[in-house]
Amino acid sequence: AMPSPAPPRTQDPAHPVGGSLWAGLSLVIRSRYLLGIGLFVILLATASTFLYFEQARLVAEAFPDARARRRSSARSTPSCRH
Repeated sequence: AMPSPAPPRTQDPAHPVGGSLWAGLSLVIRSRYLLGIGLFVILLATASTFLYFEQARLVAEAFPDARARRRSSARSTPSCRH
């Protein structure tokens, strides 16, 4: 007779998984898959931040008055339209 498979282990939410920051980073560096995901996330965050500040600069340039900027933002936000 074959032995029955072991029941799946569940993680107790009260206890952390363990390991350290350096252990996690070493896993990321050794895995091309995790390294690709990490680089993609960093690139996405960097590009999004740059585009956000560029958009803010363009809006400030186009609408020097704070009231006009609020009015323009309200017009372009679908939830603010009546």
